[in-house]
Amino acid sequence: QRSPRALVVVDVEAGIRHRYGPDEGPACELHGARDGLLAVLTGRVSAMEAAYDGTVLVRCSFPDLSVLSGAGFRIRYGRTDADG
Repeated sequence: QRSPRALVVVDVEAGIRHRYGPDEGPACELHGARDGLLAVLTGRVSAMEAAYDGTVLVRCSFPDLSVLSGAGFRIRYGRTDADG
């Protein structure tokens, strides 16, 4: 399973944009208010759930969204790659 090469996080209320990973090329993007972004990034809410609810705008390919959501579930439920 591959992971996104870069992640862009945009706090739309504060107007702050952070990019993690290579400066060039495509990135998985999360846009939203601070609380919504924190909920996704700490695993309290999956990226798919936040996107469906409209709390966070997620802009990336479906495979990248799947990887991002899987990482959130591992954070939320304490699973590791060894769990399968």
